[in-house]
Amino acid sequence: MVQTAMLDSNSRANAFADPSLRELGAGIFFLSLGVLTVEICLTRIFSFTINYHFAYLTIAVALLGFGSAGSVLASYPDLGGTVRRRFVLASSAAAVATILALAFSAVVRFNPVAIGSNPRALATLALYYVVVTVPFFFAGVGVATVFSARPERIGTLYAWDLLGAALGCAASVPLIWRLETPAAVCTGAVAIAVAAVALARGDRRLRRWALGALLATAVGGALLCHSATFPPSPGKFLSQYLASPGVQHLFARWTPINRVDAVGWQVTPDSWRGSYAISGVSPKYQGRGPEFRMVGYDGGSFAVMYQWAGRDEELELFRHHVMASPYQILSRPRTLIIGLGGGADALAGIANGVGPMTGLELNPVTVELGKRRFADFNGGLFNSPRLDVVAAEARHWVESHDERFDLIVLNSIDTLAALSSGAYVLAESYLYTVEAFGRYLDHLRDNGMFALFSFDNNGVAGPTFIILRYLETLRRALEARGARDPNRHLAVFSADERIPLVATLVKKTEFTDE
Repeated sequence: MVQTAMLDSNSRANAFADPSLRELGAGIFFLSLGVLTVEICLTRIFSFTINYHFAYLTIAVALLGFGSAGSVLASYPDLGGTVRRRFVLASSAAAVATILALAFSAVVRFNPVAIGSNPRALATLALYYVVVTVPFFFAGVGVATVFSARPERIGTLYAWDLLGAALGCAASVPLIWRLETPAAVCTGAVAIAVAAVALARGDRRLRRWALGALLATAVGGALLCHSATFPPSPGKFLSQYLASPGVQHLFARWTPINRVDAVGWQVTPDSWRGSYAISGVSPKYQGRGPEFRMVGYDGGSFAVMYQWAGRDEELELFRHHVMASPYQILSRPRTLIIGLGGGADALAGIANGVGPMTGLELNPVTVELGKRRFADFNGGLFNSPRLDVVAAEARHWVESHDERFDLIVLNSIDTLAALSSGAYVLAESYLYTVEAFGRYLDHLRDNGMFALFSFDNNGVAGPTFIILRYLETLRRALEARGARDPNRHLAVFSADERIPLVATLVKKTEFTDE
C-alpha cells in the first residue's frame, strides 16, 4: 500500500510538472490573444504620444523581444525550471510589464524631431525601446516554452497560437471603439495574465503568483486608465495649442483610426487669426473672419471648423481666399470634397456659389462632432441639405461609385507637421498617387476640375519638394489619359504668405487664354 501511495503521489507530481496538451493549448491561446491585442493597440498609443512613424516601434520591439527570448532559451534550456513554472512566471511578468510600459508612455514625453540636436532625446528613444521590449521578451519566453514542451504536437499547439492571435487582431478594433485605446491595451495585458492562470494548476505557489499578477494587472490597468492623460509629443500641434493662452480642450477620443481632439480659444479681438485658420486669405482683405475651433488627429494634423450662424453674408472671408479659385471658373459646380474635416471647404463653396456637395470624411467621430456636438457652433453645416456628409475612406468611395462631378476638392489631407519638417518628398497617402489622381479625373464631367490644396513650406525648413511632386504625379495621370500637353491642364498659385496655402487646379480639358 505504501508503494502504491508513493506511485500515486509521483503520478500527481508529474501531472503538475508536465502540463497537458489542453493546458498548453489554453495557455498559448490566451497569451497570443493578449500579445496581439497589446501590439496593435500600442501602435495607436505611440502614433499619438510620439509620431505615427514610431507606431511601428511596437512591431520592431515585438520582433526583437520574441527573437531574443528564443535565443536566451536556446542558450539556457533549463531557465526557470519546469515547463509549467517557466510559462507561468514568464506570462505573469509579461502582463505586469505591459502595464508598466503603458504607464511609462503616459509619463515620459519624447520629441522625435529633437533626436538630431538633443542627446537626451536619443537616450529617451533608447529607453523606450528597452521598456517596450520587456513585455514581448517575456511573452516570447512563454511561446517558446509551449512549443518546445510538446514538439510532436506542434501542429495542434500552433493552431491554438494562430487562433488566439487571430482573435486578438479581430478584437482590437472593437475594443478600441468600446473601451478606447489605453483600456484596450490593459485588456490585452489581462488576457496574458489569464494565460498564466491557465497553467498554474496544482502548484499553490505558482497559482498565488499567477492570481497576484492577474490582480495587479487588472487593478494597475484600471488605475492607469482612470488617471493617465497620455500627453502628445512636445513637437506636435496639440502640445503647442494646449500651452497657448485662453485655450479650451473641448473633446478627446481614442479611435482605431487615430486619436481625435478638439480645441478652441476664448474670444479676443484677434482670436480669429490664430493658428492657420486664415492661411490662404488675400493680404488685401480688411474684414474680420469667423472664430474657429481645431479638430485634430493624433495631435499632429488639424482641420479648421469655423463658427457660422447659417447666413451666407458671414462668409465674406472665403470670397477672398485661395479656396475660392475654382469658383472663378466654374458656375454652381456639383462638388465632391475629399477629407471634409471641419467643413472649411464646404463653407468656401457656399460663399462662392457652389452647387450640391458631397463631403467624405474618414473618421466617423469627426462626422459626429460636426452633426451633433458642435452643430450649434458650425451653424448646422453638417446637417445642411446642401451638403451630403458621408463617413467613408475616400479612395474606396471613389472606386466604388460612378457619380461624376464638376469639381473635386482635396485640401491638405497631408499633415502640415510632416511638411514643415522638410523631410517628406513623398506624400505618404494613397490619396496622392498617380492612380488616385487618375481616378479623380475619371470622375469629373467633361469640363470638370480637380482642385488640390496643400501647404508649402517655402524654404522655411529646407527645400520644397511636395508641390513639385504633386505636379509631376498629375502630369503622369494626365498623360495616361491622353493629354498631349499636360502643362496646359495645370494652374498653380497661392497667397503671399510665409508658409502659403497653394492651389493646384487641374482641368480635364486644357485651360484657355480666356
